[in-house]
Amino acid sequence: MENVGVVSVIIPVHNVENYVHNIFEFMNSQEYKKWELIFINDHSTDNTIREVNREKQGIIQRVIIKDNSGIGVSAARNTGIKSSSGEYIAFVDADDKIKTNYLRVLVENIIDTKADIVMCSYVEVLNGSTKVKLLPWNGLIKSSNDIRNKIIPRLVFPRKNEKQVWLPVWRTLIKANFLRKSNILFNEKLSQAEDFMFLFELLLNSKSVSFIRNSMPYYYIRRYNSALNSFIENNLEHQDINHSLLVECLNHYGIYEKLKIRYLSNKASMYSIAISNATRINNRVETLNEIRNVRAHYVKDRKLNTFPISHLYNRVSVKMGLYLLKMNCIHILELIYSTKEKHRRGKLN
Repeated sequence: MENVGVVSVIIPVHNVENYVHNIFEFMNSQEYKKWELIFINDHSTDNTIREVNREKQGIIQRVIIKDNSGIGVSAARNTGIKSSSGEYIAFVDADDKIKTNYLRVLVENIIDTKADIVMCSYVEVLNGSTKVKLLPWNGLIKSSNDIRNKIIPRLVFPRKNEKQVWLPVWRTLIKANFLRKSNILFNEKLSQAEDFMFLFELLLNSKSVSFIRNSMPYYYIRRYNSALNSFIENNLEHQDINHSLLVECLNHYGIYEKLKIRYLSNKASMYSIAISNATRINNRVETLNEIRNVRAHYVKDRKLNTFPISHLYNRVSVKMGLYLLKMNCIHILELIYSTKEKHRRGKLN
């Protein structure tokens, strides 16, 4: 039986001793006071848990500390879900920031709308600059059909003039009983975009979701030295797993054919991102070999490489990249994408 009104806030922690004090400050300052904190120790080797034990002495709310029984953030969040006792479940990343109204805004909305899931807009912070990430929707969507017709297609891939929407699990509040009845957990095989697949399937099982467009109480602190700025080993192989699960999910709910072009456009973007990833290797010969590896994947991708590129919803630059990949123009791709990568990094500095 859930604690009525209590929000279980799940926070995976891995070597974040310098952020623990901030987490407790943010939570202590919350206008909504009915919460419990669930820290999942994701194999930390520093003083993170010692700091959690020290800081928790100063609060009256329940604080739980669990060890991650698996590997990675998906397993950690699953441990948090299973350890929770609140009526609602929320997630916070240890190095992010939440405003004092974060829980209040979400809880008031979920009570008012009776939705299964509530999502708010957020603020992205990079190198001291902020960018507001507004949801394209506002208000309550209260039928499974509307969710599948209005929300799901854009999440698979946005068409022209449709805003792309990410599905980070933070900035989201979920009814605990809905989550348990759906029997959905994070897929522990995934090391990337695990929150997308979790929320995507939850939305497909939901009868109601509420969007709070004009409130941004969550601050996502993006680190410059993140994976977006360095070469990711085996990235394409990991993305293949994601796409296999996404296709499986779309087929399971009988919507693959309806969303086929959107899905294939998403897959085309995967190859474009993989080429960009290759250009982050500080060795031109290895970069060229990695792009050849990307092409080898593409040649085997019968779903995409037999589909007319002109029919995809991607930008012209992505379609051109696919044409060049198909024609085996490896050196041209390396030149174009290396230039794009330098320009992107220049904008971040």
